[in-house]
Amino acid sequence: MVLLRANSDVWGEDLDALGFDAPVIPVYYALDDVGGPSGDSARGDRWKSREQVRKGLLAFLRGA
Repeated sequence: MVLLRANSDVWGEDLDALGFDAPVIPVYYALDDVGGPSGDSARGDRWKSREQVRKGLLAFLRGA
């Protein structure tokens, strides 16, 4: 598993062109075989507590 952090203020247009739409910050994407977004993502705006962040990220990273 690889995590990549990209600043949307700096790379926003380039990320959009590659299919990484970031309607909120943070947003996490699963990647396909060529490094593009696979369609699976996790949006940080849905988590309201540290415990929700922990559970949400663990589920996303495990592919749940």
